[in-house]
Amino acid sequence: MSEKDNLQNAINLLMNGKRKEAAAELLNLDSKIMDKNLRIQLIDASLSALDPTKDGGRLIELSGEGIKIAGDYGRKDLQAHFMSRRADFLMTKVAFLQYRRQNLKLAPGWIEFSTEVDKQEYEKLTGQVEKLEKEVNDLLAQAIILAEQSGNKNILGRVLMAKGSVESSRYLQYKTECMQGNIRTKLWLKFEFLRYPPFEHTIIFTWKNAQKLQSFIDTFTENFLRAAQIFEESEDSTAGYAYHNLANDLKTAYRFREARRYLEKAKSVAVKHNDPLLKKQVEMLEKAIKAKKTFLRGGER
Repeated sequence: MSEKDNLQNAINLLMNGKRKEAAAELLNLDSKIMDKNLRIQLIDASLSALDPTKDGGRLIELSGEGIKIAGDYGRKDLQAHFMSRRADFLMTKVAFLQYRRQNLKLAPGWIEFSTEVDKQEYEKLTGQVEKLEKEVNDLLAQAIILAEQSGNKNILGRVLMAKGSVESSRYLQYKTECMQGNIRTKLWLKFEFLRYPPFEHTIIFTWKNAQKLQSFIDTFTENFLRAAQIFEESEDSTAGYAYHNLANDLKTAYRFREARRYLEKAKSVAVKHNDPLLKKQVEMLEKAIKAKKTFLRGGER
């Protein structure tokens, strides 16, 4: 078979849910396909097929290449698409660097890093995180501008979903930082009711930290809902995935009432468009939320 046929076969494997087989075929074709028309298809498929944990570095490179090729063709919509994907992959790298940095923080009772090497490594990691965070912000801001200029509402919706995902990641990362060295962390881990917003924001975190955490939730909620509205206006079932992703992130933040509300919207979209994959994802998330047996009198449940 020709390289074009092999690429189409890999794309078909991906569409049929055979992600590992598709990834193997795409990695094999990566060094062989140089034609820009085919290469941009290979890149787009690879961004969905490769494993972000194992192939994170390659995904960042491929999305950067996709941005350049799309720019060469004057395709603002595709540029926006690849920019949002690159931002998402960069956030995975940011999370890894922040984890390494947190392990270098001072233990309780220490007034300085244990070694000068640890201090230098901490400062180095901080610089890398700040640089990547800036790139993520710049990519998403430019992606939204390009998507709006292109007039492609579908791409704009997907960029907004990527932005929602990034803000959700930032919520979790900042929450982890707030828990580091917090004497109340053991209580948070032991008593599940302390993870609910009314208690978490008054007992576990300072007012300032609680406000910042809430701002992340407000931002990712706004972006997912904007995306869902765009997709619903064009009768696109992707609206259901926007609602589903929002519900999942709200569940993680222990906002179960809100999570159930948006999950119902996702279910409605899945039924309307007869989308089997979305139906399955909704069902799985419903079970995860129902598994929470803790009920708070006067609070979320």
